[in-house]
Amino acid sequence: MVTADLKNHRQTYSVDYNHAYSGRQRVPLRHVTRMELNERKIIGRRCAFELPLGGVINLGIGMPESLAAVAAEENVLKLVTLTAEPGVINRRTFVLGAAAAGIAAPLGRPRC
Repeated sequence: MVTADLKNHRQTYSVDYNHAYSGRQRVPLRHVTRMELNERKIIGRRCAFELPLGGVINLGIGMPESLAAVAAEENVLKLVTLTAEPGVINRRTFVLGAAAAGIAAPLGRPRC
């Protein structure tokens, strides 16, 4: 067995481990913080209602975070599948479709 110092194996910049990020635990939507009403939320809401029913949506970084958050708020997540194409190293983790962003973004090399 190989052991290592846990500080070298954090799940994100600010979190050692979160069960919800790994899919081991489901977070009820009532516990997910709603986005403040601003231009990002308005654009994300418009996009959320344009998603095709049963579609597989590949999200990126930036504005797609608002799409995922609004889709969760509007209860649209059960109608679509949200995915991320992070490459070898995970860049974003979705908790019920809401991206872990900012300081909670998973460790990895940023994509340009």
